[in-house]
Amino acid sequence: ELYKELLKRGVKMVISTIRDVDDDRLLIKTTKSVDEGIITMVVSNHVDEALELYDHGADYVIMPDYISAHHA
Repeated sequence: ELYKELLKRGVKMVISTIRDVDDDRLLIKTTKSVDEGIITMVVSNHVDEALELYDHGADYVIMPDYISAHHA
């Protein structure tokens, strides 16, 4: 309930660095239920999880392990 109240106060973006797909799905669902326009950005460890999060409404999914491996 606290989270929903915070979202109602004009939040424009929610960023989660939790690498748990279940928690992120709940975060996305709750955020979008309050306001579809709130941008949701989450982190994923795997491509299949990233695609799942996009399917659940995430606006951006960052994959830091993939990005750092690519640069290395």
